[in-house]
Amino acid sequence: MDNFARECGEKFEKNKWHVRIRILRKVNNLSQKEFAEKCIITEKCVWSWESGNSVPSKRNKKIIAAVLGVDEKTIFG
Repeated sequence: MDNFARECGEKFEKNKWHVRIRILRKVNNLSQKEFAEKCIITEKCVWSWESGNSVPSKRNKKIIAAVLGVDEKTIFG
């Protein structure tokens, strides 16, 4: 677990993965558009992830974690 998750504690950990993405995106002051550009995907894809309607591929999970500056396990368990 990285520093952010440790600082947030159980409250962060109790959220589902898609809520964690949204929280971390906002903590990093990224709009959905900016986040999409950094992940090389569409805004619609970000919206779909954050709403829990679709699950990122293994490759995209690595990219998401890198863009948000956390370990993959912090987001996806």
